[in-house]
Amino acid sequence: MNKPHILVTSRNTKWPKNVKICSLNTFTKAESVEFIKKALGIENSAQDEDVIKLAEKLQYFPLALQQAVVYIKVKNEELRNVGSGLRIEDYLETYERKTKELLNDSEFLDSDDNYTKATFTALKVQLDAIEKIENGNKAIEIINVIAYLAPENISIKMFLSLQSNKEELGSAIRLLKQYSIVNVEQEQVVLSVHRLVQQVTRLELGEQGKAEETIGKAFNLLKKNFPYGSNRLEDSSKKRELLPHCEALLSYLDGWLVKKPEDKQKVEDYLEQLIELMRDGYNDLGNYKRQKELLEKALPILEKRYSSNHVEVAKTLGNLSNTYGDLGDPNKQKELLERALDIKEKHYGSDHVEVAGTLENLGTNYRDLGDYNKAKELLERSLHIDEKHYGSNHVEVARSLVHLGNAYGALGDSRKQKELIERALHIEEKHYGSNHVEVAKT
Repeated sequence: MNKPHILVTSRNTKWPKNVKICSLNTFTKAESVEFIKKALGIENSAQDEDVIKLAEKLQYFPLALQQAVVYIKVKNEELRNVGSGLRIEDYLETYERKTKELLNDSEFLDSDDNYTKATFTALKVQLDAIEKIENGNKAIEIINVIAYLAPENISIKMFLSLQSNKEELGSAIRLLKQYSIVNVEQEQVVLSVHRLVQQVTRLELGEQGKAEETIGKAFNLLKKNFPYGSNRLEDSSKKRELLPHCEALLSYLDGWLVKKPEDKQKVEDYLEQLIELMRDGYNDLGNYKRQKELLEKALPILEKRYSSNHVEVAKTLGNLSNTYGDLGDPNKQKELLERALDIKEKHYGSDHVEVAGTLENLGTNYRDLGDYNKAKELLERSLHIDEKHYGSNHVEVARSLVHLGNAYGALGDSRKQKELIERALHIEEKHYGSNHVEVAKT
């Protein structure tokens, strides 16, 4: 039986000695010339001098060469109707001009990576060309937003909230595909993009002072498409699809905060909302560790923004406590719940329905820790508030009855447990019908 193999593509050259390394070099001069001539349909040697110049200028880098020939082909198709065409030397002039512009940017100038420089320039030539075409501004808007997302598995449907017109959206995507800026995959519903395309776009947006505005657009796009709070199976799948894009955007928000601390309020507003979306997604997927990391990142932001005793802080403390419970740390869960309860009682009063929910969670927490008398005391308080708020036959009351019944069972009072759970069953059958899964649980 063959052993499995793992292939890692990386520009890192320092790997352990037991790892077999296969270096992928640039094209040779001959390979570059052959690639250009084949791509442009050049069958004779009349243009060999220009072809060689192009290959040398782009330092035989395959991606840069691909971007160049795509640009030349598209321009030739556009100009064919007027009886002219784009010569390779015309492209080289454009490339030289664009290189000089980019060299004015310190980030570009500081790079000692010739591959990046050559590819940056070739891509920049294409993006400038797209912007001048009909619907090009729509295509540029899409690629600008994509620059702040993960590079793969980008749903085209997502952009309908940016482009309400399906025809315009389709035209913009076709334009990006035509210029090899994006790849369209999975039956034309998903995009992918090279990371260097994203890097070039972010560089350009930074030069134009539009980076923060575009990050805001990317955030709104994710927020509109994220099925927050839904527990439907198809929505869980959508959350899984969007979480990598949320993670990518989160890293750029962190970078924005470092570069422009004066924008702290605006950035933290985005962070607060984005983390809440991600928490919801990771909770659905059962990734409690990442959920905990995100909530612990959000908590100090909320404490500074609202104060440590604000009800928004209590909400996050409650979510964080649930995560610690899921991770098997009931003591930390209790500490967080008691802090949340104290805040809510001060804010709402001791008999408010928001307090009841925290009492219920804390009661079940005490039961898990083996303090059944304290659990019973808290759960009885919770039940009393729920009955007062919802009425004695509400489904929320049924849930409280089940928890309290289990506390009585843990104390050895099976008769009281039976009484409470039968009452809960009666409420649930009326609410859900006799064949519902919640009825089956009870």
